[in-house]
Amino acid sequence: MSEAKETDFKSAGAVLSEARRSRKKSISSIAGQMRVSEDKLKALEEDNYDIFPGRFYARVCLREYAEFLGVELDPLKIIPPEGSQPISPEVELEEKLSRDKALKKKNLLNPARVILTVSALVLAGFIAAAGYYYITVRVASVPAVSDPEPSSEVIPEKVMVRAEATERTWVRVESDGVVVFESFLNPGSVREWEAEEDMNVRVGLVSALELYHRTSSVEPYRRVDIRSGAVRQVNQVQFSAGGPVSYADEPGQ
Repeated sequence: MSEAKETDFKSAGAVLSEARRSRKKSISSIAGQMRVSEDKLKALEEDNYDIFPGRFYARVCLREYAEFLGVELDPLKIIPPEGSQPISPEVELEEKLSRDKALKKKNLLNPARVILTVSALVLAGFIAAAGYYYITVRVASVPAVSDPEPSSEVIPEKVMVRAEATERTWVRVESDGVVVFESFLNPGSVREWEAEEDMNVRVGLVSALELYHRTSSVEPYRRVDIRSGAVRQVNQVQFSAGGPVSYADEPGQ
């Protein structure tokens, strides 16, 4: 099969037409084999590229037709990008994507970009190593905060007395030398008194009263046996801060 070559005296369309006739092929038969419309093949043989949607598509068709006929043609020289052939939006977008892809590939191999990428990776590794050192060494070396020791503050003692009446009885309370209560307590009555140094509690009917004592608000009340030493159901109990509970017998009262 002989091959026709492009010359300065023949256009591309004439070369294609001559090659087709030499092979005794009709345009319709080639169009069926290539699955291309006859109009496009006729336009190529007539050097008419206006019917194509764009230069890119025209060059593709020209190259495929030349390869089918065994003709050596350079579609880029025959239909240059700078020509006056109009370009459709679809073809222009395809060409732009092709150029962007080539530019992206070129940028990936750019030495400056490679150096910048490597530097960023090294910096990220350094930051990660510094964070690991801080967590495993610095934080681990911080001494644990121990629980505060119980306070050894001494709570000053005072006199605190609580009275609970089971029957009606007369009671007189003197706190630090001052009479703070002198009256009857009815059954179910509960009263509390405090003194800084001393307190005297006089009860008219010891069987009708329960008396409790403590020296600070953090300790529980302790029951006082006011019946011991009572004379005719009457007794006077003396309390002092830090001192023992004492009882004063008052015969004849």
